[in-house]
Amino acid sequence: MNRQQTNYNKPVAISESGEIYILDYTFKHEDGFQGATGTVLVGLTQQMEDFMYSDEYLLDRYYEAYNPEGEKTEQEFLDEMRNEINYGAFEPYEKYWDDEELLQLPFSKDNNFVAFEVVGAGRCFDYNQKFETILDQQLIDIINQFESK
Repeated sequence: MNRQQTNYNKPVAISESGEIYILDYTFKHEDGFQGATGTVLVGLTQQMEDFMYSDEYLLDRYYEAYNPEGEKTEQEFLDEMRNEINYGAFEPYEKYWDDEELLQLPFSKDNNFVAFEVVGAGRCFDYNQKFETILDQQLIDIINQFESK
């Protein structure tokens, strides 16, 4: 089956809750199935990012999941996590890989964002979806061509 795909990887809009929507690509199959895929991000300030590396956050979010049998003490667990973070083997959140352009947006600067966490991805757009702020109307129009009414 043939598939046409156009890559964008561009910011589209900001939701009322402050999530930034990125249009990754549009696709169309020869049978008519089509759509737009994207990534949904939340901006992080330095304070928020620092908290995600804190002992409190690491224990709260990961201790039970990564230590289900309780074989490690909290301190042993934290020591292991710190080693993995220091060697680049672990990040406490899914950091968006291409944030240079996003960090230059007035919205990012006004909110002092230093990084972006991925909180969603895939078929995240609806036809005529409402946003608080439109960053690129042309991309919104493209999304509406590919998403069902």
